[in-house]
Amino acid sequence: MRSNLVSAAGSLDFCELGPAMAELARVARPGGWVLVYDFAVGRSSPDDASLAQWFPSFRARYPPPKSHRAAPTVDSFERAGLVGVEGWAFGVTVPLERDAYTAYLLTESNVGAALDRSEHHAEIERWLSESLPWPPGATWSVEFPASGITATTPESESR
Repeated sequence: MRSNLVSAAGSLDFCELGPAMAELARVARPGGWVLVYDFAVGRSSPDDASLAQWFPSFRARYPPPKSHRAAPTVDSFERAGLVGVEGWAFGVTVPLERDAYTAYLLTESNVGAALDRSEHHAEIERWLSESLPWPPGATWSVEFPASGITATTPESESR
């Protein structure tokens, strides 16, 4: 059964993009929609510039895993035979306490890669606690930029 809407959120940078896009296009019915979107890591706050200044040290200490691949682009949608391709950007701002932000960072794939390299969870958490320029007990708004791409499949079955 083919679907009116096929979506992928925050997942396509972990797979081979060409085959994944072809599969999304195959599963959508003729004239159906394909939607892909993803959020970037929350790395800045309108409340204090020091979070954005600190974030590169986090990324340098815990780089993204090598399993990350290129994110989908308008071109990758078009190569999959999709039409009416449109890219868009958005974002959300979430109020977080320092401990919640630390817990969030500990779920990021770059921290997972560090754990895979035998770094210890407690050491990563300690480094975050000592280096994060965020007063304990304070709540900051954290900005999470995001982007998405939508398209439809051709009305005919010729793909």
